[in-house]
Amino acid sequence: MGLSFDGNGRYVGWSNLFDYSSLETIKASEYLPIPKKKVYEVVTGGFNIDLFVMKIVGSDPVAKIEGYVELLNYLNSNNITEITYSIPEGAEVV
Repeated sequence: MGLSFDGNGRYVGWSNLFDYSSLETIKASEYLPIPKKKVYEVVTGGFNIDLFVMKIVGSDPVAKIEGYVELLNYLNSNNITEITYSIPEGAEVV
């Protein structure tokens, strides 16, 4: 994939999950999959993503991005669009 820069010379990522806060987070963000315009629906009985969410919530910025990469790659490779998860107490909803 080629690199893209905006009019101000800022690197433009292909995902809204890109984190530009440091060189390390930019490098981690480059592993994010290209969006496939899938809609993920939270339903009762969907694939439980709690283990992925626990890796993302409360992690340092690089580990958080790596968690998103792992989750999205898993969902995409297994064609999963219906999910379920528990929101940990005090956690921010993603």
